[in-house]
Amino acid sequence: MAQDPARTRAGYVRPPAVVAGRTVALVSPADPAAYLFPARIDEAERHLAARGLRLRRMPRSAAYRPDRPYLAGSDRDRARDIEEAFADPDVALVWASIGGMNANRVLDRLDFTALARHPKALLGYSDMTVLLNAVAQTCRLVVFHGPHMAVEWGGAHLDPFTDAALWRVLSAPSPAGALPAAPQTRLEPWPPGPARPIGAGPWLGNGRGVARGPLVGGNLQTLIRLAGTSHWPTFDGRVLFWEDVGVSEHGLDGMLTHLRTLGVFERVRAVVVGKVVTPAEDGWMPPERVIALVEDVAGVDLPIVAGVDLGHTDPMLTLPIGVEAEVDAGAAAVTLTEAAVTPAGEA
Repeated sequence: MAQDPARTRAGYVRPPAVVAGRTVALVSPADPAAYLFPARIDEAERHLAARGLRLRRMPRSAAYRPDRPYLAGSDRDRARDIEEAFADPDVALVWASIGGMNANRVLDRLDFTALARHPKALLGYSDMTVLLNAVAQTCRLVVFHGPHMAVEWGGAHLDPFTDAALWRVLSAPSPAGALPAAPQTRLEPWPPGPARPIGAGPWLGNGRGVARGPLVGGNLQTLIRLAGTSHWPTFDGRVLFWEDVGVSEHGLDGMLTHLRTLGVFERVRAVVVGKVVTPAEDGWMPPERVIALVEDVAGVDLPIVAGVDLGHTDPMLTLPIGVEAEVDAGAAAVTLTEAAVTPAGEA
């Protein structure tokens, strides 16, 4: 039987491509960055206009909750913005202003059935990991682990690597192919200011073969918050990707051990790890040490590629959750083998 062109091989619905003439909706699932740094949203709007895209600032996207200054308004209001953005037929992309620590507060306020009726791209990283994976798992929709509007898109100039990586996945209804490695690496530029250089270098594989599977993952400490909920992702036959920032090695060990006790490493086919930023060693955990940690904790033979440019790093790649990737641990390569979006108007 021929594959449904509107779905990935694993059955996730591909949203329509984000092309000129469409609208991008700004939402704030957690932190009030759009309230605190409105000029950065103005800059992002200018960058979007240069691509022929319109920005719709959802009514509560720049809200602020004085009694909880780490939240952009009430849980219900933040969820309502997401629901209304998905329901708007003009919107092609629902883009988070920033992450934070509390996007999980909107999960039990969202109508996932309503979201599934209007497939469209959902984009963010860090704390957005909970929302991305909840939507992917519950709505069976391809979602995108990539830049935030107020962070990577809120400066006067866009990083060309991050810019090209995002639109290659969001706008082209064809496989993105082999993912490129960034020529240099900095810590994410947040709070607003110069991005601090961190250790760079080539990606590193553990030489344990080649595997394929749909992508699942994100920020490690955030992903684990879904454990025990109805939104905990399916890991069988998947490629797990993860990254983290500001966590010690023994903290990473504990979280990876939690994944092991949940049976994750026995189910996945490969692991892809980003630039792991720790409080020690000038912020950089060398990829060979990351691989050794994963192998030691997992206790199973898996292809692993580490040092990949994803998550809290500048520049960054955009990874589509639900889309098949090939991981070559000998060549230290990651390849997207199917399209993440359908041609505009065909979802």
